[in-house]
Amino acid sequence: MRHIFNLILLFVFVCNIAIADEGVEDRRKALLSVIDEEYREISRLSKKVVGKDPTLLLRMAELMLEKARLIKDAELADYLRINPSERGGINKNQYHQKSRSYFSNAQKICAHLLNTYRNFDNKGDVYYVMGYNAKEFNDRKKAITYFQQALKYGARKPELRRRTQLVLAEMYYVDGNYKKAIPMYEQALGGKRDKWWTKDSYNLAWCYFRVNRTQKSISLMKEVLTYSKTPGYIDVSKQVERDMPYIYTESGNVSESIQYFKNKNADVTSNLIKIAQHLKARGKYDKAIATLATAKNSASSPDEKADVVVEELKTYEKKGDYKNHLRACQELADLKKNNGLKKEIDDVLMYHVQSMAAKTQREVTSSQTANKLQRRKVMANLSVAYFALLSDLDLSKSHLHDFHAAETLFAAGEFQRSLEYYQKAESKAKERNDSKIVALAQQGILAAVGNSGVSKQTKDKYLVEIYEDYLKSNPNSKKSYKMYQHLFSAYYDRTDIPNAERTLLTFKKAWPTAHSVQEAMLAKIMDYYKKQNDRENIRSWVARIGNGEFKVSPQYAKKVNLLMMTMQFEGTEKALSKGDKVYALKGYVDIYRDKNSSDEARKNAAYNIAYLFYQLPNLDKMGQWSIRSLEMMDGEDIKKFQNSFLAMATLAHDKRKEQLAHDIHYNVLSKTCSLKAAYNGDLLRNIVIIQLSQNKVDEAINYISKFDNCNIAADTLSDVKLKIVQHVSEGKRYSVIQEVVDKFSNDKSLWGHMIEPLFTLRGELTSSSEKQEMENRIYAYFNHAKSSGEVPVGALNVVAHLKLIRLEQMISGFTSIKLAFPEKTYSALLGQKLNELNNITTKALEILTTGSGKGIVASYKALVESYQQLIDEVKNFIPPNTDNDYLASFKNGMLKVTGPLESKVAEFRREANKHIVQSEILSDYNRFFMKANSPGFNVMYFPDDAVIMDRGGVR
Repeated sequence: MRHIFNLILLFVFVCNIAIADEGVEDRRKALLSVIDEEYREISRLSKKVVGKDPTLLLRMAELMLEKARLIKDAELADYLRINPSERGGINKNQYHQKSRSYFSNAQKICAHLLNTYRNFDNKGDVYYVMGYNAKEFNDRKKAITYFQQALKYGARKPELRRRTQLVLAEMYYVDGNYKKAIPMYEQALGGKRDKWWTKDSYNLAWCYFRVNRTQKSISLMKEVLTYSKTPGYIDVSKQVERDMPYIYTESGNVSESIQYFKNKNADVTSNLIKIAQHLKARGKYDKAIATLATAKNSASSPDEKADVVVEELKTYEKKGDYKNHLRACQELADLKKNNGLKKEIDDVLMYHVQSMAAKTQREVTSSQTANKLQRRKVMANLSVAYFALLSDLDLSKSHLHDFHAAETLFAAGEFQRSLEYYQKAESKAKERNDSKIVALAQQGILAAVGNSGVSKQTKDKYLVEIYEDYLKSNPNSKKSYKMYQHLFSAYYDRTDIPNAERTLLTFKKAWPTAHSVQEAMLAKIMDYYKKQNDRENIRSWVARIGNGEFKVSPQYAKKVNLLMMTMQFEGTEKALSKGDKVYALKGYVDIYRDKNSSDEARKNAAYNIAYLFYQLPNLDKMGQWSIRSLEMMDGEDIKKFQNSFLAMATLAHDKRKEQLAHDIHYNVLSKTCSLKAAYNGDLLRNIVIIQLSQNKVDEAINYISKFDNCNIAADTLSDVKLKIVQHVSEGKRYSVIQEVVDKFSNDKSLWGHMIEPLFTLRGELTSSSEKQEMENRIYAYFNHAKSSGEVPVGALNVVAHLKLIRLEQMISGFTSIKLAFPEKTYSALLGQKLNELNNITTKALEILTTGSGKGIVASYKALVESYQQLIDEVKNFIPPNTDNDYLASFKNGMLKVTGPLESKVAEFRREANKHIVQSEILSDYNRFFMKANSPGFNVMYFPDDAVIMDRGGVR
């Protein structure tokens, strides 16, 4: 077998020599022929052993792989011969179908080999073939896995191990996984130096560099350079010489790079620029900039320096460093001014300045910087600097660049600064006869000067003259609308009120329907006259508004009337502020009686009079004037003064002037009923309380119906109804109770509070069916109230009382059962009593769940007494006609019955005491339990008579 392989290898070697000078295609065909011949021979040998020689199978897989690779090269050559314009529409995979079939066959043979011969000595070679197959299929993850297996199983085969390590190292290197690539390269390259050592070591040097082992990288690069120039090694010297300066520079040794270039007599500046470009491409802007700084220092001419600055421009642009980009532009502009620039450099400069001016301006005007004032300010300053630079570089359009600078400042809210550039633009545009920019600059001045941030001195300089001139020629133009307003403000700020009034009238003529603007101007004029206390001019303008010369909003008309009224009230208010209530009263009465007073003034005077009488106090006068002012006011007016009217009504109530209190409440609520007034609920509550205090239940009920829709909160309305329910319950008037309960029964929030009145009504019923019906109603109300979480204590006690009645009936039946002999009868009766006792216990525990403290104590009392009754009866029972031995046995047997019952009695007593203490229950039955167990505090019982106590609770 070995002899056949040696012959085949010799044949291949000879063929290779024979075809060395022939074309690639011929060599490929020759190799394929050799592979096919060897494959047929290997296949023949494998068939002889029925495919059971794993070594032959491995060789077949290797040959399939080699054939697939050669065919793939041919397919790729065919694909590349296609015209590039047509190649784009062709699926490249179609050209690799044949080679893929051989790759697949090789993979199948390997998979079969691994599955069949699990202990095959050359398993590492199999995995190596599979790794190459996976690599050809571009399945890098699977390929790495196979190669790792090849490394594992081929550990004792140095050549296989080395080849596998190199393949893995290269794959890790391509993937950028340098930490994994390094040990693979180191192990593979440590023992042997073949012709590929330079290429693989070059990759290893880059791996060292990528993991910051810079010195090791440089050292290996130098070694690779030496061997590259030695016969028998792959020459990668060009790559090393290209990369060494870059490695020096990126590691911070720029001086080494410079020395490297000098040693090679290379152009230092241009090569440093290339390194900087490479650093920039990798996003290492700071290192690129530092490299360019060194390059600039090494530049030997203005042109070289300009080349460096151009690269700086591009780097700062990439980095987004606008400030330094601008500095570089200015530096390049200085070079142009002093030495001139090559055209291509000049074009680059103009492009950068123009594009950056536009870019920074766009950011200033972008909505994204609207709320980032500091950022917008910085961008505005940069943009203006770029436009200023453009203005110097491009003199033919200097006026246009100044105008753009002004517009940028305007957009940034820098109105004062924008004026300077608008002026420059206007002046230069006039020199160049550019009327469009002249007009735009003038409009910019007009717009800027009227904004905030512009000093008064600047406004005075420009505003009035510009506006007046413009409005004379364009009184009705679209821009005049705003200009009139600015002109009015300018005159007003100068306190030139006559001209401000003239501007108002001119604006009204030009824009007759702009009522809101006219109103704003009027307001300023009126404010001025108010500050001057000029009543004559105020009355004059109020009259002009009143006769319809100016159309104003109802709100402003009201404000104007209020202004007049305020002035009318001034003297009275001053007297009041000094505490002279008598003088103030006289003043308000005079205003009320004055025929020239407006309804608003008279209404306010009446209210103030009422309130002054409330403060004095004089209840009769307060009542007269409060009712009078209430009659004059509408709901909105009253809503403002609800607090005051409530205070007046409270005073009347405190002084037992119930009717006056009622009248004030009633008048207020009647007028605020349809409004969402804060105190409507309090008003209704007070009205009802006043009626109840006079025992006018029907009137109180009628008021609830009358004011049911007055925007009163449902809980407040329920609270008012509850007061009526509580009032009639306390009065024990059964017919009235029945009427109120029926009237308010639709308000389920009151059901818990109606349980006690219903229980009172039940006491008056004679029919058992009616009593039961009322009892059912009580339970229904209780269940609803309990589910809503609002059950009064009294209601809990009522329900507990009703259940206790049923419990007492059960206890009565229980005690009526008497034990008797013979023994069979005794057992039956005892069982019956125990069953009844169980029912009593269940019923008692049900009462506990009501939550009534009295019910809880009474239930435990009933349980203790029932259990004790049975205990006593059993203990005291003596079977008739029995001897002493039987009696003793009987008594001993009954201990099994009484023992657990006595334990339950003790337990019930403990639980009762616990409830009494923890829940602080006060019940007539507390003493029943306290005798047995002290609750931990002193308790004294006075069952017959009440006890007089002082405020401290001492008897």
